[in-house]
Amino acid sequence: MEVLQTERLCLRAFEEKDLEDYYAYCSDPEVGIHGGWPPHQSREQSREQLQQLMEQKNSWAICQKDTGRNIGLVALREDIRRHRSPQNCRVLSYLLARPYWGQGLMTEAVQEVLRYAFEEMGLQLVSTYRFSYNQRSGRVMEKLGFVHEGTLRQCTERFDGQLLDVMCYSMNREEYEQWKQKNSR
Repeated sequence: MEVLQTERLCLRAFEEKDLEDYYAYCSDPEVGIHGGWPPHQSREQSREQLQQLMEQKNSWAICQKDTGRNIGLVALREDIRRHRSPQNCRVLSYLLARPYWGQGLMTEAVQEVLRYAFEEMGLQLVSTYRFSYNQRSGRVMEKLGFVHEGTLRQCTERFDGQLLDVMCYSMNREEYEQWKQKNSR
């Protein structure tokens, strides 16, 4: 899998050595809930999911360049809400350990993954979704030029029984090129 670099981050394949860091952020009740899943209850649960991540293409561990520590993940997966070929369209998902929120790290990581998606994978569309209350994720999407398509009302019943609206965003190749040109000045 391609290793991606930014100013402060290295995005690489997940490895077994990531277990402790992965468990630390996945067991935080304030992290996974925004993706719709409950906090991990054990290292074994994290180990099982880590194994799945290690087998997936285009699932990157977000690591600090200076320490090598795994602080989150970003992935491009098949978008099950859209009926399009995964060679042309993927859904972006991401997650960051709480101590690193608000530092621009996720925007930095996602920007590099978008570059890879459009320029190296040749995708035509990248979509992403967030719960309507998750303003932090919304700011990442808006900073990077995603277009808000609409809101799927009462779309997801979260693990805790709460019924949540899901906001849809996307970016096509032309929008990416326009955003890149505007922000390279």
